[in-house]
Amino acid sequence: MDLQLDWRLDLDAMDFGTGTVLISSVLNYLEEFSVQTLQGQPFQDFAGTIGTTPLPTWKALTAVSYRLGPVDVGVRWRHLGDMRDATSVTRPASPSPGVSAYDLFDLTGRWAVNDTVELRGGITNLADKAPLIVRGLPGTTDPEIGRAHV
Repeated sequence: MDLQLDWRLDLDAMDFGTGTVLISSVLNYLEEFSVQTLQGQPFQDFAGTIGTTPLPTWKALTAVSYRLGPVDVGVRWRHLGDMRDATSVTRPASPSPGVSAYDLFDLTGRWAVNDTVELRGGITNLADKAPLIVRGLPGTTDPEIGRAHV
């Protein structure tokens, strides 16, 4: 299930000052991700697990920016909910450790020089947060975690 919320507040029109505040949030809830490895075998639900790919039950991408004329600056928050290791589905007696919820913050900026030229820049992972350790093995991370898409 996906939900997107977008909101724009023109500060000039509200007598709060000048410029515009923009807020956008995309929320995703994964109820089920069932896989049948062989015909006739039971389906196994991998929702809320991490293994070959992260499948968090909850994830979100929220951006807040302030625009004044041709310039805007903003902060983006990326959230992945906690996940248990996929082996908890395939080998429930001896699962590897899962991962805790993971949050990253990014800084963005844009300057529209003119109608045809725009400069953009930013800092991804502003706090330089280390990647999650997958399966409890140091040095084992998942490159999918932390990507900007939701």
